[in-house]
Amino acid sequence: MSLFFKSKNNQSKYFIYFLVFKDYLNENDENNENKITIKILITNTLILHDLNYIINNYETIIKNELEYKVFKHYNYIFNFDEKIPKYPYDLFLINRILLYSFIYLFNDEKNLNQVLYKEKINIISNINYLKRIKDWSENWKKNRYSIEKYQNTSTDSSINFGTSSNKDNSSESIFSIHYLSQYYFNINNESKDINNNEYLFKCVPMSFSEKSLFERISERPNTDLIEKCYNYFIEDKMIRFV
Repeated sequence: MSLFFKSKNNQSKYFIYFLVFKDYLNENDENNENKITIKILITNTLILHDLNYIINNYETIIKNELEYKVFKHYNYIFNFDEKIPKYPYDLFLINRILLYSFIYLFNDEKNLNQVLYKEKINIISNINYLKRIKDWSENWKKNRYSIEKYQNTSTDSSINFGTSSNKDNSSESIFSIHYLSQYYFNINNESKDINNNEYLFKCVPMSFSEKSLFERISERPNTDLIEKCYNYFIEDKMIRFV
């Protein structure tokens, strides 16, 4: 086990930051229009800055890792085949890769799993989805993560990635699970650059049959990953959200 996880000077506290960088919102860089990055910091102390500061000064914090007691850091880069859709459908993509990143980190960083039952692990993120999963998981599990499915039948059903209209009218502002289903995707590991701590993932649209199966078994989108995360949130494990 790493010396970091053995140390008695860290007061048995670990802080993991999941910071979502919405690369696709950078209008000055067309190369980022189909990319979302999650930057992960593992520290043994709370960084005494707000999250906006940490996001805007991320590289500086990494360079001063001793000052900020950054033990490890990773860049999880998720590439999509198509342009990221507009709000609110982009949230589905963000939430799905955030769940995936959480699971992937705990599977990849074996030392974290070894301290789950003994030490306190604090999760911090600029997206509150993981915290909601933790807070609501007990009831969600009882209800099979059910969600009321609103259908917006008045809008053109041919909507595609990144082509949704900006018109602000009642028919287009209603969230539609039907349209959301067009964005369901699988995540494949592509490559890993250990030297730069970069992990590349390919987000591939589900086939029609996969979408149909996903829809039938997932009353709430992302149920497949939520159920895997739920195992980390049971009472005897020491994961908390800051």
